[in-house]
Amino acid sequence: MKVEKKPEIQEMEEKPVAEKITIGHVHMSGCTGCLVSLADNYEGLFTLLDNYADLNYCLTLADVRDIPKMDVALVEGSVCINDPHSVEDIKKARKNATIVVALGACAAYGNITRFARGGQWNQPPQHENYVPIGDLINVDVYLPACPPSPESIRNVAVMAYLLLRGTDEQKELAAAYLKPPHGPRTARHRGMWMRPDL
Repeated sequence: MKVEKKPEIQEMEEKPVAEKITIGHVHMSGCTGCLVSLADNYEGLFTLLDNYADLNYCLTLADVRDIPKMDVALVEGSVCINDPHSVEDIKKARKNATIVVALGACAAYGNITRFARGGQWNQPPQHENYVPIGDLINVDVYLPACPPSPESIRNVAVMAYLLLRGTDEQKELAAAYLKPPHGPRTARHRGMWMRPDL
């Protein structure tokens, strides 16, 4: 009797396409709904963090207090211009990030915080004026929605990865995906806007 030997199956270790990028979540004045939406990626978030990105700043999830250098800053919420610390934080996020994403409606165009005029129970009376982050810094990608879908946040992170670490063909694909057909803020394309010079 002849025994057949089964071929051995070698499992390949999954490795990222290239060097990981660093992503930070910068929370300004908002409800944290965008961060919840990011976390709602579940396994997709684990894949992103395992293979493509390191989360190096997020006050809710990582114990880092000062905004570090990062490749992508996902900025949630609008900026209270009466709070010098908030104004300083948004400027530091711009200085330390290669790509700044206005994550959600508050960061992109002010949303409900535009109507906040102080005196709310949980705010000091001097916190009266809120502006979208683009009023204070240059923003590279706008992802408006309240909150943006988990898939759209993940897609922006993957496209940012391709812009920063991909091949020339991948960079071209990512730029085409993120760029609206008629320029920034003049047309909506997949719910995103991107600076034309990025």
